[in-house]
Amino acid sequence: MADNRTISQLEAEGYPWIGCECCKGTVWVPFRMLHVRIPMLSAMTLDQLGAKMRCDKCEATREYYPANQSDTPRVRSNLLMPWSRRFDDPIQPSKGKKLVTLKDAAAYILALPKSKQQSPEWQAAGEAVIMAAEDRGPLMHAHVGMMLALHGAKPIPEYDSSKEKHWGRRKLKRDE
Repeated sequence: MADNRTISQLEAEGYPWIGCECCKGTVWVPFRMLHVRIPMLSAMTLDQLGAKMRCDKCEATREYYPANQSDTPRVRSNLLMPWSRRFDDPIQPSKGKKLVTLKDAAAYILALPKSKQQSPEWQAAGEAVIMAAEDRGPLMHAHVGMMLALHGAKPIPEYDSSKEKHWGRRKLKRDE
């Protein structure tokens, strides 16, 4: 049976998620994420949304249904995004205080000028921070993404023993 309620009506009724059965299993998508990616989402019905969205594996359109917070897997009490998760090693930017939690990292990214935020390394770092906060990615990826973005994604130079200074005895021509 078709559900003719619009997304804004479903949100008003207390449904923050949509769910769907797919080749990857049950997929849960929060409305707040869809608002960013799909313009005019509030006026769409679930059938219209299902026609727009396709599975990235099997390319099939699926039927979506509204879901409550209790229907979704791995939801902690009232905490959907644990921004208070701490990095194993705090990140020290060149200016400012240490970045200890995901919240600190997100605030640092948001405080950057828009032109810098749009650079690929900061986009990747921001995505990794969000994924770690949503438990869709490891915390280490967020840490590495922030470090690469802070240091301009420059590769670490490899060790070259020939460039090392030798402080031993100087070799003489006759000793060779």
